[in-house]
Amino acid sequence: MEGSALIAILVTLLTSALGWLVLVLIVRRGIDSSGTSRKLDLLTDEIRMLRRELRERDIRGRDNEVKGHQVDHSV
Repeated sequence: MEGSALIAILVTLLTSALGWLVLVLIVRRGIDSSGTSRKLDLLTDEIRMLRRELRERDIRGRDNEVKGHQVDHSV
């Protein structure tokens, strides 16, 4: 009796794991086919470029402010 109960539990666990695996594969396939990952990568690249551009503008703005407040002592 004990041996058959263990086998039944083991079979149930394996069946459940296989069911979850199939579900995960179906969801993964759906995400991949929708192009969501590619779209997210493009959005991430765009955000990086915008941040870089804002940093460059900020640095140039600071350089211009510093140059504008300098006193010319050569007069």
